[in-house]
Amino acid sequence: MTLLGHRALGERLRTYFIDTGLMRQGEPEWVVGLFARLGVKVELVPAQAEFFTALRGLTDPEAKREAITQTFYRKVFGRLVRESGARFLLHGTNYTDVEETVAGVKRQHNILEQLGIDTQKEFGYKVLEPLVQLRKTGVRMVARGARSAQRDHRASTLSRSGAGSEGDRRGDTGADCARPAGDCDR
Repeated sequence: MTLLGHRALGERLRTYFIDTGLMRQGEPEWVVGLFARLGVKVELVPAQAEFFTALRGLTDPEAKREAITQTFYRKVFGRLVRESGARFLLHGTNYTDVEETVAGVKRQHNILEQLGIDTQKEFGYKVLEPLVQLRKTGVRMVARGARSAQRDHRASTLSRSGAGSEGDRRGDTGADCARPAGDCDR
């Protein structure tokens, strides 16, 4: 979703990666670095203390999911919206997330509107979910197409401008890499 949003909105899109403290060690920095190599600036937002405080003492999985949802949308992203004046959150929710939540398998923290939550009223901004009708395989196909288009754009820039062009400055991952942190060091 980040790459598509960046292609559509360019520098008008402000991209954040929220470090909840619940990911693998080094994963937030890896994600920021990956997008930097794709020419997308991602701001790393350290929010570990807020998430740990919200989760302290909770043992019920649903209570934990609700605490994560509220901390992300109301506290952390809510603060970013107030500071930046943003009106929208572009989110990569997919249909598999919706199915799991609606079927009662487990509630995904990013399922809001589908549960009747009006994000504008509840949080003060609208959540946009352009991929919500795609299952994970469809999202992967879109991602491959976006990466291919990104490479084509870079190749086109290089062939028109020669070495040292914008394509070179952006860097390249060298592969269609959507593997876990550490598995793609190119």
